[in-house]
Amino acid sequence: MSQFSKFLCFEGNTKILTTDGLQSISRIKCGITVKSFDIKSNYICTDIVSTIAHSLHSICAIISLEDGSSLMATVDHPIYVIGKGWCAVKTDNMEETYGVSVKQLKEGDTCIQVKNNTITSSKVQNIEIKECSERFYCLSTKEHHNFIANNTLVHDVDINRFSKECIKQEGITVERIQS
Repeated sequence: MSQFSKFLCFEGNTKILTTDGLQSISRIKCGITVKSFDIKSNYICTDIVSTIAHSLHSICAIISLEDGSSLMATVDHPIYVIGKGWCAVKTDNMEETYGVSVKQLKEGDTCIQVKNNTITSSKVQNIEIKECSERFYCLSTKEHHNFIANNTLVHDVDINRFSKECIKQEGITVERIQS
């Protein structure tokens, strides 16, 4: 078993917008309703968390936005950019691995944000890649496959795409809604 995972995730203090307010991703439970975004219709909606996973990571990106917010995420986590769609710091094999087509996230890109139930935006001011050895968390939603992390629209992870052997090899702990 690998000590560190390569699955896309956020560090544990990342604030997720739920219908009950902001909660740290490390405290999110399956079945919680989170704020989501309908990209086609451009409106804020809700979605149910169906799966949660967490694992250790050895490298991450700190993405700082001009409004003062930031995201500490794995380098491959997709973030929505106006005019470009889903983007990540590292774009290799995203379509094959996660089923998400992404473009390169760059300084100056404008991200969709949700603050006080209002759609806003903020530009990426800086991207720093650094070594880390922290527990990171990801979640899956049932319908829109995205959620709001530290005010920013991000993609979810369909952990169900991966075999039990792959999950075990990556050292991932998974919780699912009981059907």
